Amino acid sequence: MREKRLRCVLLADRHHGLSEGVRGLLETAFGTVVMVADEASLLEGANRLWPDAAVVTDLLPAVQLVMGD
Repeated sequence: MREKRLRCVLLADRHHGLSEGVRGLLETAFGTVVMVADEASLLEGANRLWPDAAVVTDLLPAVQLVMGD
C-alpha cells in the first residue's frame, strides 16, 4: 500500500541554517515545504497556499505578541 503524503507545510523561522535542517526532515512527510523568514511572508503564504500544517517559531515578533511572551 502506498503512503499518503501531505501536500504542503509552511515553515517560518528567522534562522536559515536551522530552517534548512528542519526542512530536510519535513520533506520526508510533505510534498512541498515552503520556507518564510518574516511575519508578512508567513501570513501571505498561509493565505495563498492553505498549507496542511505550519511550523512557526516564537522568534518572530508578531508570534511572541500573540503567544503572550
